Amino acid sequence: MPTFGTTNKQYVSTLMVPNLVDRREIMKMILNVTNEDISFVEFMELLGRSVVTASPEYHNLINEELSVNVAVTAVDSSTYSVSRPLVTVSSGDFAKIREGELVICPNGQVGLIVAKASYGSVTLSANQFELKSVNGDSLALAIADKLSVFSNAAGEGSGAPSNRRYGISKETNHIQIFKESYKVTDIEMGNQVEFEYNGVPSYFLYEQAQVYQKFLQAVSAGLLFGRQSTDTFNDSSPALVDKSGNTVSTTKGLNEYAEEGISFSGTGVDTTVYSDIARALARTRAPMDYLILGGVETCILHDNMLNALTATEAFSPFAQIEGPQGEALSLGVKSFKIYGFNFTIKRLPFIDHQTLVNFTGSAGYHKKAWFVPMDGIRTVDGGNVPRLQIRFMQAPSGPDLRYREFQLGGLASTPTSADSVLEFVYESRQGLQVLGKQHFMVLDLE
Repeated sequence: MPTFGTTNKQYVSTLMVPNLVDRREIMKMILNVTNEDISFVEFMELLGRSVVTASPEYHNLINEELSVNVAVTAVDSSTYSVSRPLVTVSSGDFAKIREGELVICPNGQVGLIVAKASYGSVTLSANQFELKSVNGDSLALAIADKLSVFSNAAGEGSGAPSNRRYGISKETNHIQIFKESYKVTDIEMGNQVEFEYNGVPSYFLYEQAQVYQKFLQAVSAGLLFGRQSTDTFNDSSPALVDKSGNTVSTTKGLNEYAEEGISFSGTGVDTTVYSDIARALARTRAPMDYLILGGVETCILHDNMLNALTATEAFSPFAQIEGPQGEALSLGVKSFKIYGFNFTIKRLPFIDHQTLVNFTGSAGYHKKAWFVPMDGIRTVDGGNVPRLQIRFMQAPSGPDLRYREFQLGGLASTPTSADSVLEFVYESRQGLQVLGKQHFMVLDLE
């Protein structure tokens, strides 16, 4: 029956079950608070760095160093003199040297390897050789000294030196199979919801897009942070298998490649760190131009170093000033040159992902930076090939094995069962390839 009084919100809400009379105010768009960035694999594809491989295990060959150095394990200067010591090295180092070669000693003096075996009154032990100063000065050798074999000298009328040969070594990596899926029932597939995705009020379409984004993220994370498995798809008795007994093979990611190249660690970056980096790169005869990939920690530390943001000055006198009368100051240095090398910083928001790789401990990838050469790598016959690329499988005929999307269930375009469901399955068969890992570097800022 009717009552008396002013109609207000409380009155309307108590008439019946709350929200039955009121029209709900719901924004039809879903807010993107995760801000998932473009994935690493998409970035590589934009650069055209995806190449077919004919085998799930791919290889590349590298040449050996032309020059060698050996480490002293024992020194006998009493038998003859400090200018004619008998030097002992490891068996491996002993095999690297030959008679007639010249070595540079730590004190700058030069010695000649006279003999590797006993002769006349000279008696040599295992892995021991006779070294003689070319000018009679003391060689001043000690245990753990390094001798650099840099040249050779022969006597008049002498025979040929021992034959030298150079081998090659092999680098290998694997294709990894990535999978993801999403399933929806008949009722939910037709059910409309309060929000819209691409103009359609369907939860099914929204979640399918989210699952696909996660699929690409999984591929990218594997190519960045994966560890190479011992097992390959070629193994007859693999140790790494899934619950059905199928062989599982994982690819080596960029981080592991860089760890096998040059590895540095520290609590920050400054000119001392970069002087050490420059020395390490120079020793490996690395290229001059590098791309630094990292998260916000990498940007913070480099901005502090390059722009003196932690100094007492309001701004660094070396920062770029833009705009008339100082209206704007540009302090965000992205590229810099130091100690003969050029570096460009590229922030990857993916590295700072709060639920993926941003965690405490020495393995926290958010505090690592990867130094990637920006040039191609030369081949011994004068060619040039990309250093960083993705390898993927491609069937000679039939479906594309790089990315596959197919449907299962009774609601599929071609039904595969009597179940009233629609399942989307995503697959990818890809792996990372780094050529010349000796010139890649990881800097751990933990």
